[in-house]
Amino acid sequence: MGSYSNLIRFVYNLERWEKEDLKTQECVYGRTKHTNQEPPSSKKSAQAHTKRTSLKDENECAMEILRSIPFASLTEKDLMFAS
Repeated sequence: MGSYSNLIRFVYNLERWEKEDLKTQECVYGRTKHTNQEPPSSKKSAQAHTKRTSLKDENECAMEILRSIPFASLTEKDLMFAS
């Protein structure tokens, strides 16, 4: 047996993202933007981030992992993903 860790740094074009309409943004990440509520899976787009990245164990129970960590420098605003 073994284990691994994963760390990814995402760099986003936030100006372009903010030009997308609210419904498109919420469809992409699978949560409401202002309240961070996740709708039932049956109401999510098949492409929603939260639907495509849902982890389940061998008993089909949801597994919690550390997810997003904000990251910034003087010139960038990014996101780190740890799992």
